[in-house]
Amino acid sequence: MKKEHLLWLGGGLLAVGGLVWAVSAAQEAAFEGSDTYEEQDGEDRAAPPPSTATQNASASINPAALWQAASQYQGSAWTYAKGGTGDNNTIDCSGLPFRAARDAGFRVERRASMQAATSTAINEEQAKQTPGALVFFHHPQDDKVYHVEMSTGDGRVFGAQTSRKNPSRPSLTFSRWGSWTSWGAPPSRVSYGLLNAV
Repeated sequence: MKKEHLLWLGGGLLAVGGLVWAVSAAQEAAFEGSDTYEEQDGEDRAAPPPSTATQNASASINPAALWQAASQYQGSAWTYAKGGTGDNNTIDCSGLPFRAARDAGFRVERRASMQAATSTAINEEQAKQTPGALVFFHHPQDDKVYHVEMSTGDGRVFGAQTSRKNPSRPSLTFSRWGSWTSWGAPPSRVSYGLLNAV
């Protein structure tokens, strides 16, 4: 039987075989400190996953795998273009997680608003410490998600941005955590999530 490794991401998040599960504090306490594998009837078996009551309909993509796929594009010469996914040397904000997920073998929503709607919500501290967690920017006028960037896990975010002054500059940039501006204006709020496959 193939053995799946458990990886505690902290803050109630458990990675099992490339998928991320949100677990309750009681479930985390029950699994914490236990061996990854249990021997039952003389056969090694993976420790049981969290109960289905805490799982989303779609499993979250392991954020570390998402960040690994996205980070390979650091320094690329892609320019910003709405709808860009890295093809034809163009990218937009939601195109980066879309491309990274595709590279990691997952199908995800294309637009930032749909990525937010299909993500597992996490808090800011979890997002700040989790490479590959997504940061969603909400518009000041209607609170709809209009921009997304990716946590690097070290107090920065990585994403595709445009410059109205120089639209042909490379668009993949790092920003300091909390310096939330996009299109020159701060969002009404930000939210955080782990991207789910669809």
